[in-house]
Amino acid sequence: MKIFLCLVALCGIIFSVPAKADDGLMVLWPNQRAKHQDKIDDNAAKYRARGQDYTNHLYATAGEEPMPEPDGFMMGEDEIDTVPVNVRQVADIVKAETPQ
Repeated sequence: MKIFLCLVALCGIIFSVPAKADDGLMVLWPNQRAKHQDKIDDNAAKYRARGQDYTNHLYATAGEEPMPEPDGFMMGEDEIDTVPVNVRQVADIVKAETPQ
């Protein structure tokens, strides 16, 4: 019974500690996050323009003609420029910037 209570208490302590991994990523790769946000904004603008074109075509043709697919709309572009990562170096950076 004592062992069970100790395990329950230990699990409570482990799961109550907040994770700070996302904060570390924000510090480590701000340029990558900025590029990703720009990409998201560009895609959102493409979708809005495509939606407006579709609506205009629908009203102009009363829905009688299908709208042609645009060339290269949202084709598979490489989302992330990958680079090799030295995990030990990343761990050292996180350790150095984590308050103790």
